[in-house]
Amino acid sequence: MAELEADSTLSGGTSHRQELTSDECTAIFLECTEKDLRGTPYGVGSLKDTLGKGNQPSQTEAFLTLQEQLKEAQCQIEVQATLNAEAAAREKETHLLVAKQKSEIKELTLMAKFMRHTNPAFLEFIASQSAEEDNLPSTTP
Repeated sequence: MAELEADSTLSGGTSHRQELTSDECTAIFLECTEKDLRGTPYGVGSLKDTLGKGNQPSQTEAFLTLQEQLKEAQCQIEVQATLNAEAAAREKETHLLVAKQKSEIKELTLMAKFMRHTNPAFLEFIASQSAEEDNLPSTTP
């Protein structure tokens, strides 16, 4: 701080704005801030880590571990998205097939109704087929 005051007086009484480095800002902050019983500045959660007092290797290791977990999670998300897309395609195909089958059943039902009302031979044929099915031996126990 004394150096900054000396620099301003050397400039001939005119003041010019000088940018402070990060270390200078930190030094000024530490001079102006009260400290607790352990010497930690109040209100500064991670200052000791920023000043290099923290455990850097474990932080790097933790970061790398988290980064690896993130990559694994992203891979799992991609796999799940692929599976979801395949399931959606199968569901759409099944829905279309069911709709087609319902349409065919409706058409055949309508045709059978028409045949019953217009063709007596159709009724005889249906009756004879039912009788034949009743006379067939059962294949299920």
